[in-house]
Amino acid sequence: MPTPAFSFATIGINHGHIYEQTALMLAAGCRLKYFCAPEDDLAAAYAEKFPQAERVADERKILEDPEIRLVIGAGIPADRAPMAVRAMRHGKDVMLDKPGATTLDQLDELRRVQALGVLARVALGSPDEHRELEPRDLFGRADRLVQRDPLGSRELT
Repeated sequence: MPTPAFSFATIGINHGHIYEQTALMLAAGCRLKYFCAPEDDLAAAYAEKFPQAERVADERKILEDPEIRLVIGAGIPADRAPMAVRAMRHGKDVMLDKPGATTLDQLDELRRVQALGVLARVALGSPDEHRELEPRDLFGRADRLVQRDPLGSRELT
């Protein structure tokens, strides 16, 4: 049986993939209620494409709204995991654009928070082949990549 439609919101619109993520959720019958973005130029373009969403200045309005079940985001990469953690701590499921984490500390924090029973997913691929990884798959794959070191030596700061 399909999951009933629900309300979702967007936090972070710095990458164009947010448009595909939003369109996918709307096509599934979900309702975009809010979006939060500090950049006026990006917010204007997003609001024009999705006029049904109310722009909010403070993400707490999204996080504290019990009607919102999912938060999607394609903010600045280093800001994605911290936003996801805040949303998950409020009981929201999260779908992020890749990368979902940019440091090992962020990855560890995402792992700790997923124990709350909420879902965290990272959307991968092009809009034509949009797919998601569940947290265990994502974190396991990240660990395997780090262990194999396919990119050569590098420092995480």
